[in-house]
Amino acid sequence: MRLDATVIARSSRADGNRHMGVAIPDAPQTRDVGISGAFRKASRLDGIERFYAWHKLPEYGLVVTVGQAVPDAEARFAQQREVMRSAGLVVSLVLATLGWAAIGAADRRRRALKALAAAEARWKLALNAAGDGVWDCDIATGIATLSPSAQRILDSEHPTVSWFGEKGLAELVHPDELEQVRAGLRAHVDGITADYTMEHRLRTRDGGWRWIEARGAVTERGERGEPLRMVGTFSNIDARKREEQRMRRMAHEDALTGLPNRVLLHDRMRQAILTANREGHKVGLVYFDLDNFKPVNDTHGHAVGDRLLRMVAQRLRAALRESDTLARVGGDEFAVLLPRCQQPQDAERVAATILARLEQPFEDGERILRISGSLGYALYPDCGAGDGEGDAAAAAEALLHSADLAMYDAKAHGRNRISGSYRTRVG
Repeated sequence: MRLDATVIARSSRADGNRHMGVAIPDAPQTRDVGISGAFRKASRLDGIERFYAWHKLPEYGLVVTVGQAVPDAEARFAQQREVMRSAGLVVSLVLATLGWAAIGAADRRRRALKALAAAEARWKLALNAAGDGVWDCDIATGIATLSPSAQRILDSEHPTVSWFGEKGLAELVHPDELEQVRAGLRAHVDGITADYTMEHRLRTRDGGWRWIEARGAVTERGERGEPLRMVGTFSNIDARKREEQRMRRMAHEDALTGLPNRVLLHDRMRQAILTANREGHKVGLVYFDLDNFKPVNDTHGHAVGDRLLRMVAQRLRAALRESDTLARVGGDEFAVLLPRCQQPQDAERVAATILARLEQPFEDGERILRISGSLGYALYPDCGAGDGEGDAAAAAEALLHSADLAMYDAKAHGRNRISGSYRTRVG
């Protein structure tokens, strides 16, 4: 219709457009000053009560009106109400089912938490009985929370430590094992290893070091697989490490002098020979015993003889290079391994230094002890040669035998002297 309420087009199932040109008196669309609106009214044209909505198009001088018969609208509403009632019933049933499921899940969770608490209590009791301490680390922050036992093992005054932080680990872990600990943690966190196990030393509050065994595993990961949490234990293995160190000393050190024994000397000779094969240099060995040592033992007793051996070891060790190995191979017999020599004169110079030190008097309280030495030297590969691991062991034996023969040659020519090597070959 126009703004004066004259109908210019009408769509109706009953009468079509026969009301075109009819002016509708008191039309709400024309009386209302708004741009749009809605109302309920019986039509002036066909008497049917409808719900109407209208909108003005002032620039065209028109009003567009849409109406729906009240019975049709109510029927459609009733249909929608039935659909909504059915949907509401279904939703109610679903919510009721979910509610019962939630109640059941909450009950199961409560029982699971109770069982977990009981298991955790037993677990902590077992760990405390074993002397282990528990740590729980937030990987994102790198902060590990310690159980009281773990706090005692780490000798920490705080219940938390920085375990993944670069600075925190550097302050805790011994420098010799720091990179190994970092690599072990990274390998497990990245999923390369199934768990984390490491033995290393930790700094205590008094500045000392304590051996511990650390074990752990990632127990929680994020949606993208990133590690979030790691749980593990600390064990104090200080006593075990001290015992292992004592056993190693017994196996490789001379109990009287603290020098390497024959076993350790032979191993170092083998390693030196393998290195010489790769790099093309020589290995020297000086073998000697103490002249006039037996009279000291016979005259003054074994206690004095033992002290004399310790003084010999201390004096000669101070006269050698750090890379050289002074070993006691038995009784009053010693050997010096020179892992890198260029010519026989190098070994002879070391032998001369040893002989000069042995000729100097040894003071045992008020007692002055005088001895000398008979020394022989040999060089590899001049005396015994081998390229492989087994050959290196045989070459070491041959080198030792050659130096020993040279020593006996020095004895045969009057003692207190140096003799060069006898040349022997493996095989």
